[in-house]
Amino acid sequence: MSGTWSKDRVLGLDDKRSNGPRFANENIETNLALVEALREIAEEKQATIT
Repeated sequence: MSGTWSKDRVLGLDDKRSNGPRFANENIETNLALVEALREIAEEKQATIT
């Protein structure tokens, strides 16, 4: 997941990520929170998370 993902993003039926637990509805909030934590660290280091 990069900084371009959102909880409203819909995966197509042919997208292999739709079967992965990382992108399941029950996990997306947790994973997006982790991305935000990484974003803060990256900003301190003058880096990106993409």
